[in-house]
Amino acid sequence: MRGSGAERVTRSRSDLPLCRAPDGKILSQFHDRRRRILSRRHGSGRSKSVASGCDLAGRFAPASGRGGTGQRRERASPGFLPSQRQRANDPDMAHIRGRLLATLQGAVRTFDRAVGWHRVGIALSVGIVAIAVAILYRILQGVEFDKVAAALRRTDARDIALAALCAAGAYLTLTGYDLFALRTIRRPDVPCRIAALASFTSFSIGHNLGGAVVTAGAIRYRIYSAWGLSLIDVAKICFVTGLTFWLGNAFVLGIALALEPEAASAVDQLPPSANRAMAFVLLIAICCYIAWVWQKPRRIGMNNWQVTLPGGPNTLVQISIGVLDLTFCALAMYVLLPDHPPVGVVAVLVIFILATLLGFASYAPSGLGIFDAAMIVALHQFPKEEMLASLLVFRLIYYIIPFSLALLVIGSRELLLNIAGPRASAPARCAKSDKPR
Repeated sequence: MRGSGAERVTRSRSDLPLCRAPDGKILSQFHDRRRRILSRRHGSGRSKSVASGCDLAGRFAPASGRGGTGQRRERASPGFLPSQRQRANDPDMAHIRGRLLATLQGAVRTFDRAVGWHRVGIALSVGIVAIAVAILYRILQGVEFDKVAAALRRTDARDIALAALCAAGAYLTLTGYDLFALRTIRRPDVPCRIAALASFTSFSIGHNLGGAVVTAGAIRYRIYSAWGLSLIDVAKICFVTGLTFWLGNAFVLGIALALEPEAASAVDQLPPSANRAMAFVLLIAICCYIAWVWQKPRRIGMNNWQVTLPGGPNTLVQISIGVLDLTFCALAMYVLLPDHPPVGVVAVLVIFILATLLGFASYAPSGLGIFDAAMIVALHQFPKEEMLASLLVFRLIYYIIPFSLALLVIGSRELLLNIAGPRASAPARCAKSDKPR
């Protein structure tokens, strides 16, 4: 039998604290029950009114000191809308976010199947090469090669020797890339001479053949595998050396752009204010990265391919290695430039880095054509014939001679290994490398 009117009033009043009570446990039970009711009724008008009434009651729930329990209640937003925390915990909102994420992932996969991200990179590289070839063709139309030969003969031998010394310093710094990477993956047992051999041959051959990731990685694996390093270890070394290069590039480019934004405008065709803003963005990003790795050890990767990023102090060392390498390279180019008109070393540094990055983006071997066109266009104050002579000497010193030496060294090593057999190779070291603790 149905209860009397007084009993129904008593029962309805006993249910009221579920909406009014400030206790978190009771409130969560109420919200769970309300969601179940809403799901059963499929959002009917009655359920909405019940929810609105409960939200209204909860909005005027007693606070601490006025009959409450002392716990802080979350007030509903105006218009009886759910609060931010309620929206975050709402299963409907989570479902909507999941659907949006799934739609976005599906669009990315569809684009990858239809077009392919590798094709975008290839198209970008082909576009850069085409533009550089067109610019270089226009530049070479008015060049008198007799004047280029005369400029080559006029090049001072002391400048060539100084440029060769700077190039040697740059390649010596490359040894620091591999030594730093070996210590990062916890393989300090590999001797310095092996790291020097791997870094010199991999960088020299990789820069000249193009596809440095594949060629340099293959050469490193051929050398480091004799010391017990696996393919995953070599991949980690390639990652750390690449990170060293890009951190050094970003830092030097940020400082140089902040000091000489006008020099970059000749390459990127952006106003000096935009270049200076780009410099501050680069420097802020580097500072944020240093602060991020300084807080605690950071690991990136997946499954058994995981790398512990260098901490804050080691990241400063890492950036210093990249800065030293780029400085030596830019100085080698700087000393080969004509004496008149004078140009600042910072301006040459900015132009050199931007031209180098364009060469990397084109995937052309040693940035051939792209690097040269960018340097000639940016340093337009020099005669074209003298700039071409300087670039030819620079390529001879920094690319052709090291490439020839690297081929000679790696060929001699392979010949000795084939003649002497396995005993000529270093003993394999079965050391554990950078495994998760």
